[in-house]
Amino acid sequence: KRIPFGFKYRTLPHFTKDDYSPEARGFVENSYLRGLTPSEFFFHAMAGREGLIDTAVKTAETGYIQRRLVKALEDLSARYDGTVRNSLGDIVQFLYGEDGLDAMIIENQKLGILNMSNTAFEKKYRLDLANPPEWFKHDYEFGNELTGDRPSMALLDEEWERLVHDRTRIRAINRAKGNEEMMQLPLNITRIIESAKRVFNVKANDRSNLRPSDVIPAVQNMLDNMKIVRGTDP
Repeated sequence: KRIPFGFKYRTLPHFTKDDYSPEARGFVENSYLRGLTPSEFFFHAMAGREGLIDTAVKTAETGYIQRRLVKALEDLSARYDGTVRNSLGDIVQFLYGEDGLDAMIIENQKLGILNMSNTAFEKKYRLDLANPPEWFKHDYEFGNELTGDRPSMALLDEEWERLVHDRTRIRAINRAKGNEEMMQLPLNITRIIESAKRVFNVKANDRSNLRPSDVIPAVQNMLDNMKIVRGTDP
C-alpha cells in the first residue's frame, strides 16, 4: 500500500505538491547497507510502525475469533452411534469428520499386494485343496482331512475371488499414486495380527488346528460388523 499524503498534496516536505512518482509515494530503493536517503528513512519508519500496529491488532482480532469458534464447539462430542451432537442432543454430523476416522491415529502403511504380480499373488494367497502343496499336510493338523474336501474348497475359492476383487478395488483407489505402495489407513493391520498372535501364544512354527470353515466365516462376520454407518436402512 502506498504512503498517503500526510501533508497538503504531498507525502513529505521533501517533495513538490502533486508528485506521484514512486520515490514520492514511499518507494525505498536503498538498503540499510547502502544507506537511506532522508525521505527513505521517514518512509521506512512509517511503514515499520504501521506493520507493528497491524500485527498487534490482527493478533487480538484473530485470537478473539478463534476463542469464539472454540466456545461454540466445546459442547460437541462424538457419541457411540457415530454421530456428533451438542449438549442438547442435536445432531451436528451424522458421521464424525464425514468419514468416521480419527485423524490422530491414521498412519502410512505399505501394501505389498498393489505391485505384486498375479503369479506371486496367487502363490502367496491361494490354497487349492484339490492339489495342495507339500507343506500343507505337515503344517496343518487337519491337512489330510481337508485335502479334496468340497465344502472347504468352495469356501477357499470364494475367499480367493474376494481377495482378487478387493485388490482390484484398492488398485483403482490408489491409481492416482502410480506404483506407490504406501497408503494412509486408520489401523495397522500387521500390528493387529502380530498382537493377536502374541495374546493367543501363536508361534510361527506351530501346526495350525484351524479349519477354513472356522476362519473364513469368522473373518467375514467381523468385516460385516465393521460398518462405518450403522443401521439397516437400504
